Amino acid sequence: MNLAYSNSWVYKFKKISCIFIAGYTTTSSFAQDIPNEITFLNLANQFHITPSFSTTETWTSNLYSNTGNKVSGRVTEVSPGINAIKSTGRIKGYLNYSLNILNYSGGDGRDSINNSLNSSINSEIIEGHGFVDATGLITQQTISAFALQTNNNNYNKNKTEISTYGISPYYRGNLSNIFDYEVRYSLATMRAKNNDNFSSNDRTAIVSLNGNEIFKKLSWGINARSQFVSRKNSPDTEVDKLNISLNYLISDKLVISVSSGREVQNYITTEKESSRTSGIGLNWSISEMTKLSANAENNPLGKMHSVNFAHRTPRTSWSVSDVKSVSLSNSKITPSLGSNYDLLFSQFSSIEPDPIKRSQLVNNYLQLNGISPNSTAINGYLTAGTSLQHAQNITFALLGVRDTVTFTAARSIGKKIGLVTIAASDDLNNSSSIRQDGYTISYTHRLTADTVLNNQFSNQKIYGELYSQNSELKSVNLSASTRIGSKAFFTMSARHSISSSPSSAYKETAVIGNLTLQF
Repeated sequence: MNLAYSNSWVYKFKKISCIFIAGYTTTSSFAQDIPNEITFLNLANQFHITPSFSTTETWTSNLYSNTGNKVSGRVTEVSPGINAIKSTGRIKGYLNYSLNILNYSGGDGRDSINNSLNSSINSEIIEGHGFVDATGLITQQTISAFALQTNNNNYNKNKTEISTYGISPYYRGNLSNIFDYEVRYSLATMRAKNNDNFSSNDRTAIVSLNGNEIFKKLSWGINARSQFVSRKNSPDTEVDKLNISLNYLISDKLVISVSSGREVQNYITTEKESSRTSGIGLNWSISEMTKLSANAENNPLGKMHSVNFAHRTPRTSWSVSDVKSVSLSNSKITPSLGSNYDLLFSQFSSIEPDPIKRSQLVNNYLQLNGISPNSTAINGYLTAGTSLQHAQNITFALLGVRDTVTFTAARSIGKKIGLVTIAASDDLNNSSSIRQDGYTISYTHRLTADTVLNNQFSNQKIYGELYSQNSELKSVNLSASTRIGSKAFFTMSARHSISSSPSSAYKETAVIGNLTLQF
């Protein structure tokens, strides 16, 4: 699909000092050098659909990631897909979907069909007041932190398909210029393929009131929240919370807040228990490029906190986070801002403030530079009940004219709380604490306008209560990617992985070829 581009877009890119798509700075020849990239981002007022087709052939020395009886073989993956995006009008959103068909050599019935989906839609039902958000996400996720760990498409029983769908209607408005209000109801469902232990439904109702400034610097807020999470093979969790906050504007860039409230929940027992909560926080926009937020709260399970720091320059992006919280979701436990996509999404905020257009801009940049969008420092794991999570994350990106460097380091500590789950497959039933440490370093160098080299090294360590639960996975990946014409990319890569674990140690070397077409 070839879309014409406008001079206004070209001019906008020339005025930005930090655009590095296809490894070029914003010179007068920018549009002539890579017209397809700009035309793809010039979304105008239309609804755009881009079909795609990808095929990947992998030869591996250890198809099943075994320690002793290694079996070499191939994996053939065929992935037709579609990308749709609409950034204007009363319905806005994007959808990225692919159907992944995997065939393993040997003919032993291990072939599979997987789905991949990332979508978000916002609909304006009542102009300026009534909205509906809808989201859909389908991914392949690691089930257990203590079983086989891989970062590839080799056959692995320790991965499953997780589908998460959500819909959230809400109404917002203002009452006589006294306060703003929002009433929201959210329904989310998560399903684990062939494993009901990790499936759940989440129903949440929220009413928020935010008062106008008192004495020019003091404002107030009231938030009432009721959440009910139901699970098939684990106890349900109910949390009702009322929170009242006061916010003081020290300056245009610094706001501090204090809060107090009450929480009624059944984290520990089958019966609900009531307790008081209190908190303090700050939100500091140090500059347009540097922001800091910090919050601390006392709740029934102890002291929780959230600290987030982000800084960017024309060519770098930095992010540091430290979050300790109660997780009611059954979804994969992993730190936020842990992927290359998240890091660049933050970096490109000055280039494209619209999140829908920016999402496509980031995806385009990642593809052009041969960078994996979902590369994270740790694999995470699934849990079937409520847990206490402490996640720490550091990310860095350097975007040069021809070179891109990304670094991610993460630590995640999970602890079981509340009732014992029925699901014996839950890791937190087998260890009261799970710690994951990891880091990933990626370096990309653009040889020409169409060809890039990428090197990536990753290391992940897992610690449980028992020695048999500890493991380490090291992996190095070298790849070369080139554009073939205007619609195709071809990538050749080689990887080597070493896993040391009492239960699932292995070594593997693989060569991979990938061809991707966009129509």
